[in-house]
Amino acid sequence: MLARADDRFGFATLFDQQGASPNWNPDAVMPLIAATGAGWIRDDWNWKLNETSPGVYRVYPAKQHWLDMAAANGLKVVAVLQYPTSFYADPWDPQAAANFCAWTAQTEGSKIAAFEITNEPNNGYAATEGRDWKAKLVTLTNAVAKAVHAVSPQTLVIGYGAQGQQIFDMLGMGASADGVVYHPYDPGNFIPESTYEPPYRDYETWVKALRTKTSLPLWETEFNISTGTGVGEHDGAVWLSRRLLMSLGLKVEHNFIYNFTDNSVQGVVRYNYTPKQALFVFQRILDALNGLKSIGPVVSVTQSDANFDAADFKNYVFQGPNDSSRTVAAVWFGNHDPRTPVASRKTTLSFPLKHPHTSASILNLITGAVTPVAASQWTSTGISGVSVSDNPILIIVQ
Repeated sequence: MLARADDRFGFATLFDQQGASPNWNPDAVMPLIAATGAGWIRDDWNWKLNETSPGVYRVYPAKQHWLDMAAANGLKVVAVLQYPTSFYADPWDPQAAANFCAWTAQTEGSKIAAFEITNEPNNGYAATEGRDWKAKLVTLTNAVAKAVHAVSPQTLVIGYGAQGQQIFDMLGMGASADGVVYHPYDPGNFIPESTYEPPYRDYETWVKALRTKTSLPLWETEFNISTGTGVGEHDGAVWLSRRLLMSLGLKVEHNFIYNFTDNSVQGVVRYNYTPKQALFVFQRILDALNGLKSIGPVVSVTQSDANFDAADFKNYVFQGPNDSSRTVAAVWFGNHDPRTPVASRKTTLSFPLKHPHTSASILNLITGAVTPVAASQWTSTGISGVSVSDNPILIIVQ
């Protein structure tokens, strides 16, 4: 399993907060995460706990253990700088933070692949730092990046992870670390094509707008919806499949699902580590798109039922390098709440191929069912009789 770890995917975890509680025992959970095919985890890194007096550092043994277990299972770690010390006039003193992160990077080496500065800074960090928090965060993040790179050039520093226009503002202030963080949630809204990144409410529009502001890699270090009262596991699986396909279609470099083991009801496995439907969906997407990259929303509808929802038709095509012998098209109707499914509609679809093909099949991401495309469905303009609904399918041609 480790050989197929996908650098585009990770899980948010709570080893640092909850230690070896039954649902966050690193000895049990790290191998399960590695087995999914994800390449990363993201967890807190407790500054206050690990700086015992000004300029004197240690790593608390329980923190070192989960970090060691991540490394032993081939998982890269994003360490989120959290919980500043009380030793400095400014709790988030840039030089003090830079010194601590540089020491950590030098001490841990490749066990920490990236630092994130800090979690959702528009909340706690802004409350602490006051009116000029955005300029201060740019100074802090850039200072950490400079110090960390000086001792460990391969260690990434990412951040500026506020919301919408706030991120644009910081990018205009000289943000120069290794990646831009954001958390594309939309509280209370269960439509995966939406997000709350003011002034943007549409996920695809937001990502495209952000791409116009920076060439830095994008890091979605948290996203998901909760399952539980009124939201079943099927609904969560549909939501996650659509959001993942959009992020891959838009070439978002790193995507972290919040989280792995149930915290309340947001995990992809339950407290007893049995998988939810969302985990199966995640692994089907990884397997089907292994080695493939998006070439964009280039699926054409050449014929369709009268009630085909063209306005909400979502699609992306994925292909490999050069003359790779596999093309995958993802299609679904977006902008619908998974809890209120819409009727499927028949259509004929076409999309570009750059390789000879001998067969095609349709993978239902939610159920895992694979249906061969019959020879009679191939037409001069594409594949006929394809049923599109708000549950995404993958058309695999090889």
